[in-house]
Amino acid sequence: MEFLKTQSRNAAIEGYIKKLVSRIDFEEIPLKNSVGRIVSLDQIASFDIPGFSRSIVDGYICVSGMTSGAGPGNPIPFTYGGEIQMGESLKDTYDSDKVYYIPTGAPIPKGFDAVVMIENTEKVNNTIYIEKSVFKGENIIYKGEDLKAGDKITEKGRVLRSVDIGAIASQGIESVSVYKKVKIAIIPTGKELKRAGEDIDAKSVYDVNSFMLKSLLDKFKYFETEIFRIIKDDEDELYGLIKDNYDKFDVFVISGGSSKGMRDITTRVIEKLGSPGILIHGIDMSPGKPTILSLCNNKIVFGAPGHPVSSYISVRFVMVPILNYFAGKTDIFEKPAGRGKLKADIPSKHGLDDFIRVIIEGEEIEPIFGKSGMVSTLSKSNGIIIAENEKEGLYKGEYVDYYGII
Repeated sequence: MEFLKTQSRNAAIEGYIKKLVSRIDFEEIPLKNSVGRIVSLDQIASFDIPGFSRSIVDGYICVSGMTSGAGPGNPIPFTYGGEIQMGESLKDTYDSDKVYYIPTGAPIPKGFDAVVMIENTEKVNNTIYIEKSVFKGENIIYKGEDLKAGDKITEKGRVLRSVDIGAIASQGIESVSVYKKVKIAIIPTGKELKRAGEDIDAKSVYDVNSFMLKSLLDKFKYFETEIFRIIKDDEDELYGLIKDNYDKFDVFVISGGSSKGMRDITTRVIEKLGSPGILIHGIDMSPGKPTILSLCNNKIVFGAPGHPVSSYISVRFVMVPILNYFAGKTDIFEKPAGRGKLKADIPSKHGLDDFIRVIIEGEEIEPIFGKSGMVSTLSKSNGIIIAENEKEGLYKGEYVDYYGII
């Protein structure tokens, strides 16, 4: 029997990343299609936003000091001076003793420093009664207050969100430079596996992992995945499949075939693919211990465990951080979705990161216990918590971080 030499999850990830060669592949894509992609260059504002001081409400421009003491029981009258029009140039002069109607987004003339919301006023003929005092700058956004020329809008390595795209669009930019998608091949292995639609018997099961892993990885818009045919524990066929597609993919994920043992074809195929070969075979985590991390002539090759829960945990919490780094993302580790209080004690083994499936209801977290082959422990859960390797258990009433199911 071949025994695995294990190491901690964080040490495995960090050690593997040090061996990777940084990617420099990027492409220019339309801004409208860039949400979820990783920006490859800092985005810098070339001009101020807004380009002029403007009102953020419908109301009346005024001099703030002249509204002091105004209230519903003490309205202050002002002469109505007219209306500021959207999209039109301001006049050279305005009478600051008067007030002027201004719509949202219209420019603020010189000499005025506040806007009273229209609901805090009453118009009687040519007189505007102000029923609320305002402070200097109230209801005004000043030139460059949102963005100034030279401000960094987004940093290289950041995943673009809708709000980032809005900020970039404010500069009149139509396209953005992003890292190319990481192309990932998922190869299911195992003579017991069948595809959906095929007949099964007492010795066979339907392929679960490749569909689950593709769905997991496709949540990240900077990955592109493809599922290959099932390899029936045939070493030559697995090697040939990878070699035939070697230049088409950045990453190969071999699902199954990574448990310790003499019949482990995954390790033999990896050693034939190139050097340095297997870097890590076994990680101090449960489930997911028999994970394989290898690098073959700068090609990423992972071995994911065969049991569904082990496979999911391994890919999400070990492989995805590595792939995030390779994809160009700066912040590679997933952040917890929230924090809650345990409803029960949870035993765990010291020295292992223990991933526990849970049900989260409000602030309370209830564990779901089950073996790593039971995919239902994932599908019935809505969260995952981690008992870190230095822990010997988690306790009822303890507050812990949790991750959502994706």
